[in-house]
Amino acid sequence: MLTLQITKEQLFSLLEQLSYTEQQEILQYLSQKLHSQPVDSQSNPDDNLNEVVLNEIN
Repeated sequence: MLTLQITKEQLFSLLEQLSYTEQQEILQYLSQKLHSQPVDSQSNPDDNLNEVVLNEIN
């Protein structure tokens, strides 16, 4: 699997290009994904969030 390196600003820009429905789907997915992670892996939520999004895109 390839790892995509993008900044938060680039990620936000990509998200803004999506429709409202697509944004809601992503928010729902991320919410479920973050709540299902063990407590230890939530030590740095910003990094985890970017990694989760990028892994799912690939």
